[in-house]
Parts: sequence; structure tokens; C-alpha cells
Amino acid sequence: MNGRPTTLPPKTFLLSALDIYLSEINIYNPIFKESSLREAVELRYSTPALSPDPDREAWSLCFNNIILLAMCHTARLTDNGSGDSQGIEHDLLQSFLRNTCRAIHNLERLSSPRFVNIQALATLALVGKECFEGCFFSQMLPRVFQIVRSTGLHRAQAHKSTAGASPDERRMLYWTLYRLDKQRCFLKGQPCDLYSFDTDIPMVTHEPDTPESRFITAMNSLMAVWEKIYLLLYSPQVKMRRRRYVDEQVSELELALKGWYRRHSDLLSADSSPHGTPPDGPHLFFRAELSFCFALSSLLIHRCVDGPGSRRKGLEAAQTALRIVANVRAAAPRSASVAFLGRIFHQYPALPFVEVYRHAVEHPTRARALAPLLGAAVAAAADLANPGFPRVFAALLRARMAWCLDVVEVFAAAGLGGGR
Repeated sequence: MNGRPTTLPPKTFLLSALDIYLSEINIYNPIFKESSLREAVELRYSTPALSPDPDREAWSLCFNNIILLAMCHTARLTDNGSGDSQGIEHDLLQSFLRNTCRAIHNLERLSSPRFVNIQALATLALVGKECFEGCFFSQMLPRVFQIVRSTGLHRAQAHKSTAGASPDERRMLYWTLYRLDKQRCFLKGQPCDLYSFDTDIPMVTHEPDTPESRFITAMNSLMAVWEKIYLLLYSPQVKMRRRRYVDEQVSELELALKGWYRRHSDLLSADSSPHGTPPDGPHLFFRAELSFCFALSSLLIHRCVDGPGSRRKGLEAAQTALRIVANVRAAAPRSASVAFLGRIFHQYPALPFVEVYRHAVEHPTRARALAPLLGAAVAAAADLANPGFPRVFAALLRARMAWCLDVVEVFAAAGLGGGR
């Protein structure tokens, strides 16, 4: 890459990508406030290239990543199945990807404690899930969290390094990163980096209440339960404890999950959309993701106990999670559901699928009944295929899920079952 910095992408491409990014990606994982982002676009493209601007490279990376994320989203909708990756669109995507890769080879340029550097590296982590092989996403986030701490983003008192960002922008970005941290923890089996007890940033916005803000606040609160699940059941220290303490911890976590449900159950019901909004559009996907995470929370708890009651609850939670995915895919057009499916398969562990698969293999009489549910999950994962990136996480996950489905269908057809 010759050590060159990431350059500003053509403004026309950015403007065409901006609405897609804001409506399909940023609304669910808000890294930017829309008004601030649009102001930054106008400022950077109206400033002469040679004018001093310490944030120019970071904003260039942000804009380039926004284009890449929007193009990856669009590519899933226009895939013709021929494997040619849509010709000129693929060439353009590769060009923007090379521009982003310049930053990867010079990450020290973006390591200073500046608010926009956090945004730039956070969007780079999201691009990594779409375009790069291996564990780029999980490796990039800890670097982001280092800058979070050095800027004091986890503190309510504004630091000079976050000058220009409003309190609500800082709060929004911190809790987005907090959610991604918990998802990474269970997706990759890595320890958490951000903890709710180490911040005084409020979860609730001080701006006018909106349906979107209510859903995101509920998700923040649920991720705080995930933090507790990790500390009590999955952290390295847990392995040193006696087994009998696990039952007590599971009971404590069940109470925490029930408490969350009492506070936010209205958001899980299609009949009670917040503020009288219709049960469709983005609220459908907010509600589905929240319901999926609630079911996954129960599975994360009960899979740690090897008793018949917990095994039954874990299986029920896994089936519920997979049904949510199948129902959304069946009810919504692909153009609307693909971003939701991307979050489900990119950001959360595939435990619901694994749990149902394990039960089907261990209980051959159930294999035939469970195969359609597993098949629906495989079909949903296939919607994320991007021929231009056949080795990224989503493609490999779909291939492994398809192999598991083949095994279950063989067992179902032959009446066979496997042991543990």
C-alpha cells in the first residue's frame, strides 16, 4: 500500500451510500448521529485537500467504510447466483476495499485519543465482518476499546479529546460499542472489555423518547444481563468454583432475566408497538432482534447446567430463537430482512442452531421434526452469501450449518441417532 493514507472517496458514491447505511446499518448499531455525519460530509468535501485537518484521514476511512457497508448490503440483494459478483460493482467494491486496507497497514495513525478515530475503527470492524477472513472483527474491537479508555468515552465528564461530540453522541457510541463487546464475547469466546460497573454513562437518552431509542435502551439493558451471565458462568474464574454454586448463579441470572422481561416485555409484542407505531418497518426488526436475544439469553444460562430441566429450557429457547429468524424471513421481503439476518448471523453465536442440531442427533425420533427448523436457518444464512467474498465468516458458517443439516436429514431418513 506504499504507506499512503486512506483518501476521501468520491462524494457521489458516498452520497448514494449514505441513506442505505443510515437506514439499514446505523439505525441498529448507531455509530454516528445523522445530522453530525452529514455536516462532516459537507465540511470535509468543501475543505481544500492541503488545509490542515488532524481528522481528515479518520473521516476518509469512515466515509470509505460507509460506502463498503452499503455496497455489501446491496450486493446481497442483487446477487444473480452466477458467481460473477456483478462485474463492475465488484470492481468498484474492490477499489474501495483497497482504500480501506491502507488504514489497516497504518493503524498507528488512528490510535490517538480522538472521538472520530473511535468511529473510524468501529466502522472498520464492521467492514471486517463483511469482507475479511479470519477474526478481524474480534481483533479490531479491543483496539477500539483502548481508544475508548484513553479518550474517557466511558466517563460522563467530557474529555478534551471528545471535543465537538455532544453528550448524547458520546453516550450513543459508548453503548453501541458495549453491545458489540458482549456479542463478541459470546461469539468468539473472548473476555469482555467494557463493563457496566466501570462507566457512569447513562443508558437512557436525554433526548425525546422515540421507538428506536426505547428498543436500543432495552437492548443495552439486556446486554448488561449478558455481562452478568459471562461473569457468573463463563469467565475463567468460574472454572475454579465448585459445581454446586452454578445452580445458585443460574437462579440469580434467571431472576435478572425475568426482571428485564418485566421492564421491557411490551417491546416484544407485535400488538403493542411503541407509541402506537405500526408493527412493521424497522420496528419489526428491532422487535425480532430483541426477542431473539431474549431467547438466546435463556439458552446461554441453561446450557451451563447438565440437568433435564435446564436441558429442556435450553432447547425450548433455541427453538424459539430459530423460529423468530424463520418467521421474519418468511414474512418480510428479502430486501428488508437481509440486514436483520446479517446482524443475527454476524453478531450473535450460532448456539440456537447448535443446540437444536445436537438434540436432533442425540434423539433420532425427533430428527425428522426438527429438520425443517434447521433447514430454515440454513436458508436464512444463505441469504447473506456474497460471491465476491466466499471465505468470510458468513459463508463459512452457512457451509457448516448446511453440513449439519445434511447429517440430521440422513439420521431422519434412516432412523439413526448419534451419541454425544
